[in-house]
Formats: sequence, structure tokens, C-alpha cells
Amino acid sequence: MLQGKPTWQSRISKSNKRILRKSIAACLVPAFLAACSIPSVLQSTAQSIYVVAVDERPAWTLAQDKQIELSISKNFQDDPLVRNLNIAAYCYNGNAYLVGEYDTAEGAMKAITIATHTEGVKSVTPYLLVKGGTVSCLWGDDLFIYTKVKIKFIGDEVIKSTNININVVQCRVVLLGIVATGDEVSRAIALAQDVSDVIEVKSFLIPTHQEGP
Repeated sequence: MLQGKPTWQSRISKSNKRILRKSIAACLVPAFLAACSIPSVLQSTAQSIYVVAVDERPAWTLAQDKQIELSISKNFQDDPLVRNLNIAAYCYNGNAYLVGEYDTAEGAMKAITIATHTEGVKSVTPYLLVKGGTVSCLWGDDLFIYTKVKIKFIGDEVIKSTNININVVQCRVVLLGIVATGDEVSRAIALAQDVSDVIEVKSFLIPTHQEGP
């Protein structure tokens, strides 16, 4: 989907204050000690193991998809026409998604061509908006919307937030990833739509299990 002209996010008692400070300390101190005592490489490994454990894709497929994402990003950086465009690449089961903004149609088409010819890519789905195309979306709005959506996802009991990538382009929320059920897809869309200043929610979420009739 390429879009230019819309075709191509009381007062607190002293005792309560002490409880609050202790609660914060209980959360921060272990995290601080862990950061000091565990080498960063181990932290990174632990995070990777967690991502593999909760991801709906087999570990080998996940690794291949991540390699494709890296390859597309590298190829973008190697191209003078594309490297300065704000386009992010995602890949799920070999299917690539490009999300971001472009200056010219030539630049957008070049990015799509590069992704299409990257080894391992089965298909390319673009969601690209022309820069400055949404006047009502002010500077900083995208970051605000991203943060609010992320917080909602993390606090929700239905969806696994680590399985969903969030990208916000000109106040439009783009959701990507592979989730367990259609209920997760619906819930994620509803939560994103509930955030103020969001113009549109575009979902590329893929459920692995279809509910029966």
C-alpha cells in the first residue's frame, strides 16, 4: 500500500509515601544490581531466548526472518537514493513489509525493488506515505502515540506485546507480527484505536490459529 494522496498515532499520607518509595526501590534495586552483575552479552542472550520462547514462529524461521530484515536494512543503507528515507523493514515467514515515508515516488519504488530482490524474500507489502502528507500530525505526535500504544499493549492480559511490532507514521499506527489468535488481533487494533490523536490503525497482524464458526 503506497500512499501519496491517500492511496500510497490527593494528597498522600506519609505512610503511603513510604510504602510507595519502598515499592519503587524494590523494583529498581534488583534491576540495578542485575545490570551491574550480569554482563551485557548475557542480558542480550536472555532477551533473545525470551523472544524465541514467546514468538509464534519456529526458532529457525524466526532466525531467517531476522536475517532478511538485516539484509534489507543493509541494502537500503548501501543505496544513495534510499538510505536517507525513513523506511523500516519487517519480515514474517519470508514475507517482507516496508513501513515509513518517502520523498519521491522514485525513492519509494527503489526501496520496494531492493526489498523484492533481497535473498529469501517471498513477497513485499509496502505501507509508505509521502513526507509531509498529513498536516494535522505535528512533530512529536508519532512518538507520543507509539509510547501510549506500547504501554497499553504491555498492560493488557489478552495480547503478548513482544509479538507485535508497532510503527507510527504520520499519526497512523501500523501493527505487524504473528500472534496466536484472531482475538489478539482484534484486541490490539481496539487498544491502538483508543489512543488519542490516532488517525488510522493499519493491521498486518497474522493469527496462527483460526477460531471455529
